[in-house]
Parts: sequence; C-alpha cells; structure tokens
Amino acid sequence: MLVNAEGLPIEGIDRIEITLNQELNNFINPQKRNVDPKHYLHLRSVYKYGTWWFLDIQAQYIYKYSYDIRAAIANSIYTLFEKGFINFPYPINYQFVYTFLDYFVYEVREIELYFDFEPEMIKVINRDELLKYGNTLYSVDRRLYKNKPPRKSILEDYNRTEKLINYNQISHKDIFLNKYSQRIEFRLAKYNCPYRTLGNLIGSQHDILTRYIPYLAILYYRFFKSSIIVNSKDHPYFTNILLLSKNEIVRYRGSLEKITTHKPSQNEIIFFSNLRNMQLLKSGYNLNIILNNLLNTNKS
Repeated sequence: MLVNAEGLPIEGIDRIEITLNQELNNFINPQKRNVDPKHYLHLRSVYKYGTWWFLDIQAQYIYKYSYDIRAAIANSIYTLFEKGFINFPYPINYQFVYTFLDYFVYEVREIELYFDFEPEMIKVINRDELLKYGNTLYSVDRRLYKNKPPRKSILEDYNRTEKLINYNQISHKDIFLNKYSQRIEFRLAKYNCPYRTLGNLIGSQHDILTRYIPYLAILYYRFFKSSIIVNSKDHPYFTNILLLSKNEIVRYRGSLEKITTHKPSQNEIIFFSNLRNMQLLKSGYNLNIILNNLLNTNKS
C-alpha cells in the first residue's frame, strides 16, 4: 500500500464533521473542549438559533476504523462519554451508540476526501480559472467575507510540506522523505453537497470512496478539469474520477441518498425524555412532576 508522510493511504477520507443532536446539550460539559491532545478529535460549539455542537474527526482517527466508517463516528462520540464531555444520568456503552447512532447525530456537516500525489504528477494549465491564496489553488466557488470566515472551496490543490512541519506531529525526516506531498482535496459541505448522510457512510473507507466517485467526477468536471492535468497512475480512485469526468456532460447516476430533514422517531423522543427526567430526579426534582412529564410524552 502506498502511504503519505503520516503513514495513511494516498487516497482516503481526510475528515468528517458531524453536528450533534441538540438533545445532547443538556448533558454536555461546556467547560471541557480538548478531547484529544493530538487533535484527531475536536469538539466546538456555535450559537445560531440555539447552541450547536460540532465534532470534527480527522483522518488519523478515521483510518483506525477504515473497515467501518460508522464505527469511527460511533467511537468518537463514545469517547466524549468516556472522557466526561457528555454525562448521562446512567452509564452507556459503545454498542448502544453504534446501534442508535442517529440518536446522537443531527447531520453530517462536512466530508473531506483527499488524494496525495508526487508534485510533478499535477500540472496547472490554466491558472486564470483558479483562485490562489498563498501556496494553495482553490476552485472559484471560494468566497471571502469581511465579517465572517470565508466559505471554503469545493476543491483545493496544495503542497502539504509546510503544513505538516507546522503541525509538528511527525518527524521532519519522514515529511521530506515522502514523495506524496501534493494534495487534491474535495470538500463536501452544506452549500455544495446534498449527499452528506449517515446512510452514505455505511461500509468501509473503500465503500465510501467508491460510492462518492460519480459525484466527485461532476465536481472535478465543473471546477478543475480545464485547469489542471493529473497523472493518476498509482491512484485507482482518482483514475475513476478522471474517467467519469471525460464525458462532455457528466450525469450522476450513483446510489447516494439525499439529505432529508431530521425527524426524531418516537423511540428517540422517549429516550431523551427519560434521560431528562432521570437527570432531574438525580438532582432532587419533584418526582410527581417527572412522572407527569413521562406520561405526557408516552401519550404523544
């Protein structure tokens, strides 16, 4: 297997960011943030029509569970319980989180897929159709704003050497010896991809890459095809992207499911209602009020 400087495959999932179910807000410890000292897991919050918590899962963590990507997500959430970031009134195990993963995940917010090359394997032929900031080339959908963070681009092309040195998590020798330092990255986010669902993340890393390839071919055709030439001889997934993007009109005919509005099941509603009642009982709240709340929930 060909690997990059971090010892990961040269084609894979770079990160997955999930939005946690707001029902978990009652049980999250807002004072704790540093989930993982290596920052392979990162928890943050944003206030917009209420507080939303986002859990960012990096490639190094995902690859440990490359046989089952949902297991990577479930384990990352279970880690929040183990380290006291989420505190339920009674113990919960990993198998429960895995089985009822949709109870904990409101949405898959972002998915990033990466492809690492030797620098000479990527040739820019039309820089005018790309945006350049620093040493990175972006697709033209990137947006800069005065009073808020930029809207990230769908596609990026950049050399990772300086970034890896600044992260200081692997030896400089390994960074400079590894030849796959140039990266093309696809970012599937809220504003550009309606296929970010837990259902589309069922299976191994191979399954996910294969499932998304037809859609990645569309994005590549729209934003990069006329700007760069890629030699993908050692990259089977990227080769398939290039083959599909050769059509004059690329049409998606894959099996990706579209996002639908999150509607909690009756079991999920009862589960969180019971949790809240148990939490209130634990804190000495009036038992009669709790029982009335529980009866009203079951009736609905």
